[in-house]
Amino acid sequence: MPIEMNWHPELENVVQWKFHAEWSWSEFADTFRREKEMVRELDGARWDIIAEFLDRPTLPSVSGGVNHVLTTVQQGKQLQMGLLVIVTSNGFIRAMVSIAAQISPVFRSSCFVCDTAAAAEAVIQKNRTQTDMKNSPTSVRAS
Repeated sequence: MPIEMNWHPELENVVQWKFHAEWSWSEFADTFRREKEMVRELDGARWDIIAEFLDRPTLPSVSGGVNHVLTTVQQGKQLQMGLLVIVTSNGFIRAMVSIAAQISPVFRSSCFVCDTAAAAEAVIQKNRTQTDMKNSPTSVRAS
């Protein structure tokens, strides 16, 4: 599978995407649809995403790519998505994130880029301790 998506093995309510080999924007959209189905079990609780571009640190054709990502983040926010933390050392992907952040205030406040998965996990944990979760339901997913 070019895009692997599962619950993070250690962090509760974190979905982990791993991009392998060649993938397309339609595969990205299909994976996000699967993620939306998966997070329904959270019954409105917040979840975060770690997207790792380590095995395949490039993107498919840029045509429509930024729109796909911005639309995905916007839809995710409507469903209580918290952070999107991208793990990559690729300068082009980092530039795309910067452009998307300039276009979308929602993306700017929700997306971070890190060099390692451990750094991404730390960003999520820090944000969760700083966020007032009083109005969010508690986690319901079993570890």
